[in-house]
Amino acid sequence: MRRITYSLLVLFLSQFSAFGQGLVQCGGHIVFDNGGHVVVDGSGDYYDTLNGQITMVNAGTIWLPGDWENASGGPVFTTNDGRVSLNGGTQFIKGSSLTKFPSVAMLGSGDKYLETSTLIGGGFNSGGNGQLICSNKRLWLNNQTLTINNSATNAITQTTGGIVSETDNTLGYGTVEWVIRNNTGNYTVPFQTVLSNAIPIQFVVSSAGVSVSDSGYVSISTYPTTTNALPNNRVLPTGVTNTMNEFGRENAAKLLDRYWVMGSNGYTSEPSGNTVFGYRDSEWDGSAGSSNDIVESNLRPIPYDFVSNQWDYSRNGANNATGNRATIGLTSYRGIWTLADSTICPKALFSWEGNCVLSPIRFTDNSTITKGTIESWDWQFGDGYTSSLQNTLHMYPTAGVYPVQLKVVGNSGCPDSLEIPLTIDAKALADFTIEDDPLVDIPTQFTSLSQNATSWDWDFGDFNSDNIEHPKHTYQEEGSFDVVLIANNNANCPDTIIKSIEVNLPSLFLVPTAFSPGTKDNINTYFGLTTLQRVSEYTMTVYNRWGEQVFSSDDVSKQWDGTYLGKPVPSGSYLYIIWFRDRTMKGHALNGSVLLIR
Repeated sequence: MRRITYSLLVLFLSQFSAFGQGLVQCGGHIVFDNGGHVVVDGSGDYYDTLNGQITMVNAGTIWLPGDWENASGGPVFTTNDGRVSLNGGTQFIKGSSLTKFPSVAMLGSGDKYLETSTLIGGGFNSGGNGQLICSNKRLWLNNQTLTINNSATNAITQTTGGIVSETDNTLGYGTVEWVIRNNTGNYTVPFQTVLSNAIPIQFVVSSAGVSVSDSGYVSISTYPTTTNALPNNRVLPTGVTNTMNEFGRENAAKLLDRYWVMGSNGYTSEPSGNTVFGYRDSEWDGSAGSSNDIVESNLRPIPYDFVSNQWDYSRNGANNATGNRATIGLTSYRGIWTLADSTICPKALFSWEGNCVLSPIRFTDNSTITKGTIESWDWQFGDGYTSSLQNTLHMYPTAGVYPVQLKVVGNSGCPDSLEIPLTIDAKALADFTIEDDPLVDIPTQFTSLSQNATSWDWDFGDFNSDNIEHPKHTYQEEGSFDVVLIANNNANCPDTIIKSIEVNLPSLFLVPTAFSPGTKDNINTYFGLTTLQRVSEYTMTVYNRWGEQVFSSDDVSKQWDGTYLGKPVPSGSYLYIIWFRDRTMKGHALNGSVLLIR
């Protein structure tokens, strides 16, 4: 095995030290000439400080079983040649400075972890031929950025290993930046899940971009979401506000439980082509406990539109269900993506009329579908009752809030559902009493006994009405009348009651046979016609026993007080003649004598 040349070792000995369990570089310069190698035995680490440098010529290699830590303030490597082989157990690439590795091979018995952003492929303009070699272990990005500075499509090679991104924006995305420059080809990032399942993503660049100053790159991060039904598909990517479906409702059951965050930079003209997303069955089929309702063959990539804050359900692309791959053609490798079931589904929507207990509520299906037909309707009224009719009626026995759900299924088999809480309000309870013995021409008192009422509409059955709580009404004729009371409340839940009443004529015309004017008890002190009916053309004349007229009146309310010419007349009998017409205009003539008592 080649070692460091003696001439160079002597030249830099003052700044280079080697320890039994590691390699510490304190500002020195190590040169690997013509493919030389350094092997660190045991579990030794590499540590660089004070701007140490390593120059590799041709295919030199550092075999390292421990961690790599760069605190030098520089990139360590001065050329794009050589390789660092991480051949230990669990190993970390860390430090305060970015290391620009030429090549890195992940070997040994354990996975490798980034604790700082790292470059692989060559740290100088145009990059190098260096590779990330995923032999049998995985590189965990650990929310750091891995830059591949080699525009060749084989800059990342894989056997059974891979790259783990998996961190969401709460920690910072684990990101791969591939500096592909002005090149075309199939660039595959061999992402894996934390359970070692392959979820590769491919950038198939068919139209090269025009990069600025040798810096054009595409970037990719990916992470899974929880399988919880509610809240669904969280954590959301940065800038995404919802998982709304194309109908404007949160419906993550149509979305894969994973997001991809893509970007590109350093271009005056963006590269374009296809992107192929790899996914796992458990991210769509609900086997991990989610509420997904997806037909895998219909999974299509969809981007998030940051202008409208909606997902773009354009249904472009294709799916390879056998290989767990979904493909989309892109004019730019940017955006936030997921996969969605592209089956044309109906949009569940309904309306209703009514809101009162014990009254039929009319439910109307307003669902739509852009292509095909809706084949079935499933109503769940929230009280244990259901219906399969398109439009239906339902009556609730008690007031309350009921979760009404309508599920519709299109002819493709795709369902959609909508649930709306429906408030059912209590009705007013109408009731009333009527004053005993309603009489013609006499006001009759109506008293409401209604409950839960704020308004009252009365119909007295004689083409008259009122809207106060306790009205009085005067009937103009005798007969049978149906009195209707509609009691209502603020929820507009009325109740109606009807009661029949008999209205009679009052007692007929009364004329007293005696009266006592001027008595202190003021009882029966006047003489005249007493009636509760209306009369017209009324006249009354009173005579003494010598035929002399002592009183006359043409007003039924003006009665005789037992005086004549302002003086009391003596006790005795007096004759009277009364004539009038009743409310039917029938004439009446009454005459007789009255006894005046003092």
